[in-house]
Amino acid sequence: MPCSPPAHVHADTFSVAAARLGARPEDCIVFEDAVLGEQAAYRAGMRCVAIGSSLNEKDFQNPLAYLKDFTGFTPARLLELIAQQPKAPKPDKQRAQRQYMHLE
Repeated sequence: MPCSPPAHVHADTFSVAAARLGARPEDCIVFEDAVLGEQAAYRAGMRCVAIGSSLNEKDFQNPLAYLKDFTGFTPARLLELIAQQPKAPKPDKQRAQRQYMHLE
């Protein structure tokens, strides 16, 4: 049975975590395996690395990278990717409101 996510993706979790760490959102990178989480990162002004646990790369909007696992992914590579995408993308309203299957 389909389940609708909230109309707005809330970025509170990421924003609060950054504030508690004393970090600026633009200096944070979110590692996320869900489209709604990616959208929340963008809403918080953060960039995202997509983790392909159950989704394909095309499911995500504009992550810095799409990883199936962390093999070979180094801090140096992350810095290269950050330089290529200096600002967080704006959230995509369509992706933020996708319908997902609810399994019980």
